Amino acid sequence: MNQLSKRINAFFILLFLAMPLFAQDAIARMDALAQRILEFFRSPLIRTILVIALCGSAIAFAVNKDNQRLRGGCIAIVVATGILMVAPEIINALWDF
Repeated sequence: MNQLSKRINAFFILLFLAMPLFAQDAIARMDALAQRILEFFRSPLIRTILVIALCGSAIAFAVNKDNQRLRGGCIAIVVATGILMVAPEIINALWDF
């Protein structure tokens, strides 16, 4: 092995050994960010907006029974809104598991 190869190997070994120090900090920051996002989706304002979107989509779906393109869009909005409404509870259930 030449000298450059040994230095490259030593660099990667040092990087590998120092990785847990950076990972712990990154995990703590990601946990804090995830908690802020969960609190955002639990806020009363966001819940109200999601309920209004869900009701509006359901009414548009019921009124426009003949328009297939609009029905497909309404179904997609209802499903997406429902997922956003239950996402914090799903994440909490998985987090506590």
